[in-house]
Amino acid sequence: MHICINKSYKIPKSEVADTLQKLLCYKMVKNKDKEDLIASLQVYGDKNIAIVDCIIYVRAKQTNSKIFTFDEKLLKLK
Repeated sequence: MHICINKSYKIPKSEVADTLQKLLCYKMVKNKDKEDLIASLQVYGDKNIAIVDCIIYVRAKQTNSKIFTFDEKLLKLK
């Protein structure tokens, strides 16, 4: 997602994350995981990791689960 937007339009990652967070906050946007996605986008905008890793991190944090991964960037978030 970010790679496509950043390379094509040169938009900073933090701005992409902020705009997607605002989009998710609209009442007409329905998603059962809306809060998780917004929290994941906050992490995504601040850290240099993939959005999928941000979702994994947020979900693990909420459930007090341990993350097993070889991804060094994801492990540093703990």
